[in-house]
Amino acid sequence: MKKIYLLAQIFMLVLISAGCATGARAGGAGASSVQFSGGATPAPISKAYSHYLHGLLQLQAKDFDGAIESLKKAAEIDPEAARIHVHLSRAYLAKGMNEMSVIEALRAINLDPDDYNAHMLLGALYAHQARYDEANEHFQEVVRIRPNDITAITSIAEVFEANRDFYNLIEIYRKVIEIRPDLEWAYNKLALTYLKLGHPDKATAELQKGLEMFPQNPNLIYNLGVVYEMQGDVDEAIAQYETLISLSPDNTEARKKLGLLYSGREDWDKAIQQYEALVEMRPFMLNFKKALGLLYMRTGQLEKARLQFEETIEKDSSDATSHYLLGTVYQEQGKLDEALNHYAQVTELDEDALRAYLRLGTLYGAKDMPDMVIKAFTKAIELGAKNEPVYLMLGAAYHQRQDYEQAIAAFKEAVSIRPESEVGHFRLAIVYEETDRFDESVEELRKTIELNPENAEALNYLGYMFAEKGIHLEEAESLVNRALEIQPDNGYFLDSLGWIYYQRSDYQRALEILEKAVENVEEDDPIVREHLGDIYLKLNQPEKAKEQWERARELDPENDSLLKKIEEMPSHPPSVLNSPAREAE
Repeated sequence: MKKIYLLAQIFMLVLISAGCATGARAGGAGASSVQFSGGATPAPISKAYSHYLHGLLQLQAKDFDGAIESLKKAAEIDPEAARIHVHLSRAYLAKGMNEMSVIEALRAINLDPDDYNAHMLLGALYAHQARYDEANEHFQEVVRIRPNDITAITSIAEVFEANRDFYNLIEIYRKVIEIRPDLEWAYNKLALTYLKLGHPDKATAELQKGLEMFPQNPNLIYNLGVVYEMQGDVDEAIAQYETLISLSPDNTEARKKLGLLYSGREDWDKAIQQYEALVEMRPFMLNFKKALGLLYMRTGQLEKARLQFEETIEKDSSDATSHYLLGTVYQEQGKLDEALNHYAQVTELDEDALRAYLRLGTLYGAKDMPDMVIKAFTKAIELGAKNEPVYLMLGAAYHQRQDYEQAIAAFKEAVSIRPESEVGHFRLAIVYEETDRFDESVEELRKTIELNPENAEALNYLGYMFAEKGIHLEEAESLVNRALEIQPDNGYFLDSLGWIYYQRSDYQRALEILEKAVENVEEDDPIVREHLGDIYLKLNQPEKAKEQWERARELDPENDSLLKKIEEMPSHPPSVLNSPAREAE
């Protein structure tokens, strides 16, 4: 765009000068405005001038073909008139015939090396073609012809900038300031060039000089704030932006900067103040509403945040970001159905909306919907969310659905991604135990305990597994006691310890512990009740045993083994009939 702008600028400059050429033929007042050669007879010269004037009129009327024809006729009659070739160059340029335009401009310069317009036009043409060295030569000629011509000097600046010749560019802007210290843009340009060279301190100095000349210039104030910001001087940056706001309260760029800087400082109230002003000034700018909504969320003002996101969606229902943010607000408010609705809309608007699928999976898990959890997290994994937490949650959903092989596969992925995943190893152990893969379960539990010796759940789980099989009872007791040291009143851990004593036939001690377990479980538990009943039976208290089993059956009516145990309970418990005391009799 910069090259095209330069070309158009020069074209307009030459257009303005079309009817007021300066090279009057020697001869006094009333002479032709075209520098016709002196060797032609008056009649042909008059004819050339007629064609020339006609060509200029056609140029102004944008009849470029006609202009070319007329000007060529003028040039045929008087080939040494430089100005005719300048305007021929213009006409060719307007037609997009750049090479012909260059040829005519060169002809003009050959005839008159001091032709300002020809050099300007040729410099612009070369710049447009990225022939920067040649462009610079002609712009330098323009400056030679008119040393203080700002248009020519800035044209050279554009060539240097396009060529990334920043050191020469600095000298150009210094010259502009020397000639015209009243041009505020020159200070800005000079400062920007210093920034490109990595000299923010020099950029600061130039902007401050500009502000001495123009103390209330918004561009200089704003850019000085930007430079301070780049230098990490947040206090000074804020001071500049605040100054600009005091001078121009409607300056949105300064308010945006302040909002961001105050947010970075966690000065939420001041950040909110800026974005509230921005929303009021530019209610159609949805990004301002979203930014304000996020700030309200940050400060716990969820209702205000909700209103901002709802207004954004009302104006643009396809704004996936606003749906996501509104879903987040509803989730934090505990309105899970509303949150799910907006997260689902995000996935409809953007199939690659990974964050939305992750949120959906988490919320479906909270609502006990394992099938939907699996669907959401499977999609999230397809989109690249191959990390430990996702596989753990996916495995948990498969586990809940009793799809054990898929659960194992998911948990294995979790521990392969993060071998030190304590939860991954523990969940694997549970699934292995439930699928009668005892040795593998023990291995995973030992890994879990190795990773975290204070994992009371894993300690108890392994101890109870040994107790159930009646093996490694000494280690089982040690494991469960370690768990109880961490959680002394855990009823389930007490149940495990009681069952270890049961397996050792120390029924009285087992009874003491199980009675305490019943009192300490969070909810009345059928397994604890069944264990207590088994101990009562061993202690020759069948009625109490039956009472505990029936209570367990109430808690777990699907447990047919309990019903069978109740129905088949002998009048004389086997443990009593076969006890050593009975045999001694």
